[in-house]
Amino acid sequence: MSSAASWRNAIPRRMYRERRQLKSREHLGLLEKKRDYKRRAKDYQHKTNVIKKLAEKALQRNPDEFYHKMINAQVKDGEHQVIMKDNKEQIKRRKLDENKDISLVNLKRMVEKNKSEKIQNNLHMIDFPKQNQHIFFVSDLNEIKQKQSDYTMKQNEADNDFEDDEDDNINDDGEEIKQQKPKQKYLGEKQKYIEQLQRNQSQNKNQYKKLADALTKEQQLNRVQEALILDKHIKDKGKKRKIEDKETGRTSFKWFSERKR
Repeated sequence: MSSAASWRNAIPRRMYRERRQLKSREHLGLLEKKRDYKRRAKDYQHKTNVIKKLAEKALQRNPDEFYHKMINAQVKDGEHQVIMKDNKEQIKRRKLDENKDISLVNLKRMVEKNKSEKIQNNLHMIDFPKQNQHIFFVSDLNEIKQKQSDYTMKQNEADNDFEDDEDDNINDDGEEIKQQKPKQKYLGEKQKYIEQLQRNQSQNKNQYKKLADALTKEQQLNRVQEALILDKHIKDKGKKRKIEDKETGRTSFKWFSERKR
């Protein structure tokens, strides 16, 4: 004989369903179900208990009570935040990083400065073509005089490097005109000199552009270095006063002298 429980399970039962919002009340939103009510009630009870405990603490509070989070915490944008203070190790690490930054900027500035000085030293002879040099070694005064005389003769030959050719050109008075024509060798050397001068001018232009870039970069790095040093000193202890230069618009600080103990 089967039990009553088995017969009760065998009978089909209607599924439990909560009623929906009435059509005439749909504008009020969804109808609150039991599970929603239980969640809302628990939340309300929890908040009520918290407020009750805080009220009891406030009634029993000592007016002379003090703890450090009173000054190490604050409410910012509706959120409670704890103010973290750097310890000695963090302060040392921060100062070390600041010194490294200043040293790195100073190193780059010195590189640009040396580059600009090197370019400036090479600019004063850049317009002229390179001259060949030949050093003679002599043993007595007679050889020196001989070399000087030979050099003078070569210079005279170079000055008289023109030949006189008579042309049949006749002016209005019926007189013949003598014209000097340079030798072909002189024309070739002149053309080489002009080409070399043009190359030097283009090189000169590039060198001046590099010089301007190096000087500009050096000035920028110098300003960055000054700003880093000023920022480092501002973080140090001591009474100071802010000074603004109206002409340049730059800001500086003046520290007051303190008596050493």
